[in-house]
Amino acid sequence: MTRICLFLFSIIFSVTLLAQNKSPAVYQSEDDSVLTIKKVFIAPFYDNQNSIYAPVMTEHIKNKITEENQWAVESASGENKKISDQLDSSSSERISLMKKTGVQALLTSKIIKGPKGLSLRMTLYTGPKALPLVQENIDQLQNFETEEIKKNYELLWTRVKKRMPYNGVLLSRRGSDVTLNLGTKNGLTPRAEVRAILILKLQRHPKLEYMTSVEKEILGKIEITKLDDYLSFGTITYEKEPNLLVAGTKIQMDEMTIVSSPKSTPTDKVAFGEKPKEWVPLNPPQYGLLGISLGINQYNQNANLTTVGTLSAVNNFAPTLKLSGEFWLNEEWFFALSLRQSALAVSNGLAGSSPEKLNMSLSQQAISLGYTLLVTNQFFGPKFQFTLGMTQFHAQIDPSTPPAFTTMNYGGMTLGFSGSFPISEDLPWDLGAQFKYFWSPSTSESGGTSGSVTSSKINDFGIFTRYHRSQNFNYIAELGFEYYSTDFNPAGATRTNPATNISHKITNLLVGLEYLF
Repeated sequence: MTRICLFLFSIIFSVTLLAQNKSPAVYQSEDDSVLTIKKVFIAPFYDNQNSIYAPVMTEHIKNKITEENQWAVESASGENKKISDQLDSSSSERISLMKKTGVQALLTSKIIKGPKGLSLRMTLYTGPKALPLVQENIDQLQNFETEEIKKNYELLWTRVKKRMPYNGVLLSRRGSDVTLNLGTKNGLTPRAEVRAILILKLQRHPKLEYMTSVEKEILGKIEITKLDDYLSFGTITYEKEPNLLVAGTKIQMDEMTIVSSPKSTPTDKVAFGEKPKEWVPLNPPQYGLLGISLGINQYNQNANLTTVGTLSAVNNFAPTLKLSGEFWLNEEWFFALSLRQSALAVSNGLAGSSPEKLNMSLSQQAISLGYTLLVTNQFFGPKFQFTLGMTQFHAQIDPSTPPAFTTMNYGGMTLGFSGSFPISEDLPWDLGAQFKYFWSPSTSESGGTSGSVTSSKINDFGIFTRYHRSQNFNYIAELGFEYYSTDFNPAGATRTNPATNISHKITNLLVGLEYLF
C-alpha cells in the first residue's frame, strides 16, 4: 500500500512540475517574421548626372544607418555591385541579391535632375519576394549643393523609418527589466511608455505592392527608466502572457518623433515651418480610376446605293463626351468600362428626299476584363495591357423620305492591346498606343434593310499621351481612328434604296482628366 501511495504521489508531483514549467504561449505571424530586419543591403544610389551625387549620398546614408546601430549594413562589392536603377526594375535581381548576401532588407535610391529641380526617391524592399515596403520622395529641390542634398537625404531616410510599422526591437530581458535599441535620438524620453507588438497582417497596394496599412496586436507595455542616444532600459508594466516578451519582439513608440527640417524647402511646407506637424503620407490609389474627356470628332459616312450611286454624310466638328472607368481586381487583373457619345447633324444628299438636315447620334460602349503587364515594378513605368470584352457601335440617324441613310449597329467580341512608356525619367509624361481586334464582327440595319450581310470590317486604333499631375490625377489626350464597313447582297432588301456598301469613318480628338482612387 505504501508503494502505491508513493507511486501516485510521484506522478502527481511530476504533473505539477510540468504544469508550473510549461512554455509560455507563442504568438507568431508570417508577416511579422517577414518584417524582422537584422541586416540591410545598401545598393549604390543612381543619378542622371554622371554620378556626381550618387556615391556621396550612398556613403552618407550608409554611415547614418550604421550610427543608429539598429541594423547591420552590407555594402555592394564585386559581383554584388548592382546599382539602384537595375534593382528597382528587376524583382528577380533583388531576390537573388538578398539571398546571396543574407540580408532581410534592401535599400535603393535615385537622384534625378529635371527642369523643375532635383527629385530624390528612396525605396526599402523586404521579405523573400523582395517586395517594396516603403517608398518616399522629395521633389523640386532647387539647391544643388552637396551639403544641402545630404540634409534632405537625412530627411528622406527619417520619413522612410517613420513609415515602418515598428520603431525598434527588444534586445534582451532579465526578469521584468528589458533593453531596447531605441534612445533619445529616436525621440524617447524618461518615463515614456512604449508598446511591444505583433504584426498580424500587412496590407499592400494592389499594383505597386508597397505597404498601405498594417494590423497589429499589443503584447505588452514597457516604461522607460534609463536612456542613451540609441539605447534604453525599461521595466515591463503589462504583459499579455507570462514571459511573452523576448529578444526580437517589435517595439512601437506611443508618440512618433517630430523631426526638425534641415532647411525649409517648398516641398516641406506641410511638415515643417513655424508650427511643425507630423508628416502624414497621402493614401495611394488602391481601387481603380475614373475618367472624363471632352472633344470633337470628324465623321464621314458613305452609302453606295444601287439606284442613285454614292451618298455622303459629313460633319467635321461633332462635340463628343467620353466616360471611362477601370476597377482593379488585384495586382494584375482589372475590369474596364467606357462610354462615348457624339451628337451631330448632316446634310441629306439624296435628291427629292426630306428633310434636308438629318440629326445623328454616335455612341460606343465597351466592357472588358484586362491584364496588366508591368515592364518594371513601377506602376507609372512602361507597361502593356491586354483585354477581352464586348464593344458596340451605334450610328442612329433621323428617318427621311425616301430614305437616304439608315441606322446602323456594329459590334462583337474584341481583343484589345495597349502599351505606354514614359518619355523620360525627368518628365511625368507617357506616350502610348492601343488597338482592338473584332472577332467575327456583327452588323444590323434599322429603318429598312439593304439585304443580307456578306461581309463586315471594323478597325479601331489610336494613340494617347498622359501627364501625371499628382498621385491621384492624370491629364490625358487621345487621338482615335475608327472605321466600320459592311457589304450587302441587295437580294431580299426591304428599303427603297438598298445599298451594296455602307461605311463609317470617325476620327476622335479628346482631352480629359483621370482620377485614381
